[in-house]
Amino acid sequence: MVKSDHIVFKTMHNSDDKWDVRAHCPGMPQPQYIGTFESEDKAQEWIVSSRSTAWAKSWRARND
Repeated sequence: MVKSDHIVFKTMHNSDDKWDVRAHCPGMPQPQYIGTFESEDKAQEWIVSSRSTAWAKSWRARND
């Protein structure tokens, strides 16, 4: 169980010339893979969208 409100989403360039988004949270054993995007811009769009907020709320609910 991880008790933290601080989730950080990070982009990572992968070997297929695409961009992964991963969620990092203190106490999380390892970063959580979110998805792969065609470009860094698309990955950043996801991070600032309501979808990342919904993902974070869902993750918190599963880990409380």
